[in-house]
Amino acid sequence: MTEAKSSPMTSLRDRKKQILESLHIDLAVPRWSDPELFIRYTPVALKEVEKAGKAVERAKAGDKSEASINANMDVLIRCHVGIYAVISGEKYCLDPDDPERWVPFDPDASNAEWTRIDETLAKALGVEDERARAVCRELFNTELDIVAQASRLVEWSGAYDDEARERFEGE
Repeated sequence: MTEAKSSPMTSLRDRKKQILESLHIDLAVPRWSDPELFIRYTPVALKEVEKAGKAVERAKAGDKSEASINANMDVLIRCHVGIYAVISGEKYCLDPDDPERWVPFDPDASNAEWTRIDETLAKALGVEDERARAVCRELFNTELDIVAQASRLVEWSGAYDDEARERFEGE
């Protein structure tokens, strides 16, 4: 039997760190093709789901739909790492100096310069309002695409059940 070079706790801690550093999901932005757009996300923290649910609960009856959309966008914005396009099987991001131009991109490179939900993407989308919510709303084609994306992200993050769904999406 070969003896381990490090203690079990050290190797478990190191392995957990590796897992957490690589924990992400790339979700396609619905209805985009030529180019296909993908957003890389990190897991949603439970506190983000709870915060979103409370924002919807606090909204007045007539404002609940807008509050739900905003809460969903907030989760997507907070958890996104960045956006990339796939064109003819190759990955690209926007050139930060010229948002009208795509540049080759490796999302798994440690020094990757991601396109974010920010002013560069706003310029590429032709959005005057550069605030993250406005850019996020423009990136998705329908409000329900936003809700569906956030739901997939929350479910992948492991915190999705019927009760969480009701709090998050509104009743």
